[in-house]
Amino acid sequence: MKVTWVPAAAGASEKATVLPSTTFGIPTPAIAYHVYEVTPPTATSSAPSAQSKSPETAPETRLTKAPITDGEFADKRIEWGVERCYTVRVVWTFGEWSVESDAALPRCATPTDTFPPAAPAGLTPIPSEGAITLIWNPNTEADLAGYIVLRAPVPGGMLVPVTPVPIQLTTFRDTVARGARFAYAVQAIDKAGNAGPASARVEETAR
Repeated sequence: MKVTWVPAAAGASEKATVLPSTTFGIPTPAIAYHVYEVTPPTATSSAPSAQSKSPETAPETRLTKAPITDGEFADKRIEWGVERCYTVRVVWTFGEWSVESDAALPRCATPTDTFPPAAPAGLTPIPSEGAITLIWNPNTEADLAGYIVLRAPVPGGMLVPVTPVPIQLTTFRDTVARGARFAYAVQAIDKAGNAGPASARVEETAR
């Protein structure tokens, strides 16, 4: 998850309307930033009670070990479907002293898994009497849900699923008429429902 913001110094110079000036006696502060994770708002916390004088501040967890000078931060923790909220504070440093600004308005996002698994490899048909058995190499994706087997009559047929739901095994026995010839391919499906590309197409004739 990439968090980006407009650097404070750049934003201030672009909006400045005062005349140029020079500061005497006070060193120019070094400007950097701390990034915080904020607890996502909930339905219960969105409406403060009548006795509350002011809304509660959402708990913050600092994600940067030291102030950073870039206008972006990459959060490498990924949980699909889990909302994460962030805020940024400016850090002004004067020699050995530093002070942080108020937090920026938090922004939230929920990452969605749109990355399909790879095509299964090593698809091999094995003919037998009245059946064709398929075997293939297992995929290595951690979020793999299973496989869909596709079949088409030869010649000229279109590949269509023969397994209504993803299967867990990396083998499938298709019972067909003796002497029938079919083409096959296999697709991997992940737990988010993303379907990967079909494997290489193979053909075989039942005995």
